[in-house]
Amino acid sequence: MKRHIKSMYIDLLTDNEKIIPTIARWYFEQWGNTEYIFSLEKEIEKLSKYLNHSKVPLILTVIKNNEFLGVAQIKEYEMEIYPEFKYWLGVFLSQKNIERKVLQKL
Repeated sequence: MKRHIKSMYIDLLTDNEKIIPTIARWYFEQWGNTEYIFSLEKEIEKLSKYLNHSKVPLILTVIKNNEFLGVAQIKEYEMEIYPEFKYWLGVFLSQKNIERKVLQKL
């Protein structure tokens, strides 16, 4: 399912399972021990549920020159306070990639 944007490409997490621990570490470093992320191991377990090709929840990975840059997540009903919004898109990049302005290129 690769979609190329200049020298970057977007692929499914299912096709890049080996980067789940990296994603979990990024999330844990960002949000730590909160009501959403209790431990690194639990986050790895949670992210493993996103391994599919065509249904929500779904994670897309962003890669450039074999370097993993970030993820985009498509989720359902992410925030209880907004029940009228069924689908949510979240994008996460490491701090290094924010500084490199990767999101603008996407």
